[in-house]
Amino acid sequence: MQVVQCHMIGQRRRGTEREVIRVARELSRRDLVVGSVGNVSVRDGDHVCITPTRMPYDALRRRDTVIVTLTGDKIAGRRPASRELPIHLAAYRARPDARAIVHTHSTYATVLSILGTALPRMLEEQDYYGIGEIPVVSAAAPGSRALADGVAAAATRNDAMLLARHGVLTLGADADTALARAEVVERTATAAWLLRAVGSSPMDRLDDRHRPAIKAVRGTR
Repeated sequence: MQVVQCHMIGQRRRGTEREVIRVARELSRRDLVVGSVGNVSVRDGDHVCITPTRMPYDALRRRDTVIVTLTGDKIAGRRPASRELPIHLAAYRARPDARAIVHTHSTYATVLSILGTALPRMLEEQDYYGIGEIPVVSAAAPGSRALADGVAAAATRNDAMLLARHGVLTLGADADTALARAEVVERTATAAWLLRAVGSSPMDRLDDRHRPAIKAVRGTR
């Protein structure tokens, strides 16, 4: 019985590692990150699998991912974990329902994070993916306790946020949802920037009358 359980745990861990690598490569393919900037993690119970630091996503293999506990103790992995591990762990502790986190430095969202510009509900996609308004977490050093605390506070109320001068962080019940939300943040930031460029305000909010209809179709597309 113990051998069977160990085999099942091993299979599940391999699946989690593959999921992290798949999403990390998608971030690169979709131009949401450059090189090894940004990170991906997937939670499995009390363990978290995260991308390593300073390794291009295209070169990632299962053996390169890092497994840690929710308190940050390393379980497996030959490489150092991403330096942003503290913000992932803080978000998971704040949101037990979250199973995946994506951190990107996508272009327009990063520009607005440098400007400290929060994004209102302005696109249908925000409601469709359940992220609504997108706040800005106060500036703090990457990997710092202050940044982790800011992320944890924002995560209790939001599935997507801008990190001041530091890009985007999204949460999801699965890795694909976290990835899609990161794309929506970049799309929203792009729309906001283009509206500014033509002299229009990006602060016009999505009409609340449309929300029931948007929610009604979320499960049909």
